[in-house]
Amino acid sequence: MNSNYIVLILIIMLMGCEAPLQLDDVLIEQQKTTHRSDRLQQITSNGDVNVVVGSFGVILTSMKKGPWKRQQLASQPSFIDVTHCPDKSFVALTLEGAIWTSLSNGLTWTEKSLQSDETPQALTCAPDGTIWVVGSFSTFLSSKNQGETWQSSSLDEDMILSYIKFFDDKSAIATGEFGSLLETNDGGKTWFAKNPMPNEFYPIASLFTSVNEGRVIGLSGKILFTNNGGDTWIVEKSGTKAPLYGLSKSQHKMYATGALGTFLVKNLDQENSPWQSIHQNTRSYLRGALAFDDHVIIVGGKGFLKNASLVKSEKAND
Repeated sequence: MNSNYIVLILIIMLMGCEAPLQLDDVLIEQQKTTHRSDRLQQITSNGDVNVVVGSFGVILTSMKKGPWKRQQLASQPSFIDVTHCPDKSFVALTLEGAIWTSLSNGLTWTEKSLQSDETPQALTCAPDGTIWVVGSFSTFLSSKNQGETWQSSSLDEDMILSYIKFFDDKSAIATGEFGSLLETNDGGKTWFAKNPMPNEFYPIASLFTSVNEGRVIGLSGKILFTNNGGDTWIVEKSGTKAPLYGLSKSQHKMYATGALGTFLVKNLDQENSPWQSIHQNTRSYLRGALAFDDHVIIVGGKGFLKNASLVKSEKAND
């Protein structure tokens, strides 16, 4: 038999042997709750259900500590934020300029356009149920009817707003580019600038527990804290130079997530307690965290999803 035919037969046989193995690997990956290609961005809970959102339309849901269920929306929107409202509905935000709402504990989702040309960055749901979105060109968007219609206002400054939080129906804080700190005391009708953060600090993430007390984090592992509404800021040593991307808080502890698997914890019950690093088995970024009294759920790149016991983790790092 011609040697060329023998080689051809061997190649066909090898292809026939390898193809099912490759297909099996793909099927196994598809059946997992999270995939290596997932870029998980944020997490929230309405008290009954936890919801995680990510790029390419990925939505994960779980009942408290139960198993996670995966959805992937057909249009594959780029989710960047998610929150819940007082009526326990969920609202997720996309870079494409839309929100997705769920009135069914995350089982089904409905898309609503923001009706704006500005790029959204973050959202919140106020105590009265109004959905608020902030974004580029110092833009505030609000909807009182689950995104059917929107009110839009701007400070007319070329500035990106990246955080907004309402504490009651009247009082709220927003942060953004150039160290901007904004406050409203009339339910968002008007916003006034407070003292800017030092050196035009860019807050990648912020977490305020009142109009007076809050933390902001950013590049090079920087963490700033204020307890007087931004009149003064204290620099807290994080022990890392990695960029920090997310903040979360339980009753007694504060958490920060960041690049290269960075996960930091601070004990709020001890005055001047330092930030401590808790090792996570990943080199990808960590972004969202949902803190409870005894555990924290962490999400990030490459499908990172971990329910970490705080007691065990912190003892291991003593």
